[in-house]
Amino acid sequence: SSRALPYAVGALRLLASGSPATRKKIVTSGGIPLLIKLLNFDQTPGETVRLASGTLLHLADRYIRQIIHNGAVPYFIKLYFWDEAPELVSEEASYMLQRAATHPCSIEEGLRFEGLVGRKRQKQGQIDFHRLRGVPGDALIDETNYVKFYSYSSMGSNLFVSTGKIYYEVEIISVIGFPSFGWISPRFEIDINYLHDCGVGYPGRKETPDDSWAIDGVNGRKWPTKSRFGSPWKAGDIVTVAADIYKGSIIFGLNGSFGNPMGIAFENINSSTTEKLSLAPAISGSHGTSVRINFGKQEFIYPPPEADFTSYYEAVKLLLRRK
Repeated sequence: SSRALPYAVGALRLLASGSPATRKKIVTSGGIPLLIKLLNFDQTPGETVRLASGTLLHLADRYIRQIIHNGAVPYFIKLYFWDEAPELVSEEASYMLQRAATHPCSIEEGLRFEGLVGRKRQKQGQIDFHRLRGVPGDALIDETNYVKFYSYSSMGSNLFVSTGKIYYEVEIISVIGFPSFGWISPRFEIDINYLHDCGVGYPGRKETPDDSWAIDGVNGRKWPTKSRFGSPWKAGDIVTVAADIYKGSIIFGLNGSFGNPMGIAFENINSSTTEKLSLAPAISGSHGTSVRINFGKQEFIYPPPEADFTSYYEAVKLLLRRK
C-alpha cells in the first residue's frame, strides 16, 4: 500500500548503509530500477523520494553504471532543480550527477589517488590526515589543508597523542547537512571504503561511545550524547577543537569564544575505558561542506582555552621525536 511504501524504502535505505554484501543483494534483487521509478516526485510523496535517493546514493560507489543504464540521470537533473525538494535531496542529486559524469573512476582508482595525495603531504612535512570512512576519493585534503567533501565521509589522523593539552582550528568555508568536528580514539573503526552513516562522534551499530567525540554546529548537537550544544556555524567561522587529555575533557570555541553555549562539551571521557586515553583530530562532512584545517604549523587565528594548551602539530612533533 502507499502508506507502507515509505517504511519499505526506509528499510532498504538502512540496509544500503550496511555491508557491501547487503548492498549487492539489493542490486541483484532488482532494487535499482524500482528505486529510480520512485524518484518521480510528480507521482511519489517527497519522503519516499528522499529515501529512494538516499538508497541510490549508498549504492553509487560500486553500481553507478547500473544506475545510469537504468535511466536515473534525467530524474536526478529534475531533483536538483526541484524547488520543494526535502532536505539534502538537491545535494544528493548534485553528487549523483557528478558521480555519473566521472563513473569510470573506480574504488581502486580512488584509493590509489588518495595514496598519491598522502605521499605528497608526507614529503611536504604535513600532518597525516586522510579519509577514514566513506567512498574512496570523495573526501580530499590539499597542501593548504583545504578539505572538500563530495559525499558523507570522515577524515582524521592516525597520530594519537596521549599526554597534555592539545588543540586545532577549523575554518568553515561552506557547511551543510550533519558535519561533526572533534577527536577520535584508536577504537574508532577505519578503512570503511563505502558510504557509511556513522561519522565522528556518532556511535556505530556496536554502540561504542568511547571511540569519538564531536559537535555539529549545523544542528546544534554534541555527539555521542545527542544533547543540545553550541552556537550555529556559518561560512567564515573558526571552530577551535581542544582536549585536556589529563582531565579527559573536550572543549570547543567559536571565533575565539569559549563561553556559554560553547566551552566544555565532554568531561571524564577517560573514565569510560580502562585503556589510556589517546586522541587524534577527525572531522565528518557531506557534499557541500568544505573547510580548512590548521593543526598549528601556521599561526592560529584565535588563542586556545588556556595558555598552557599546545598545538596538535607541536604535540605530534614531540611524539615523533620520542619514537
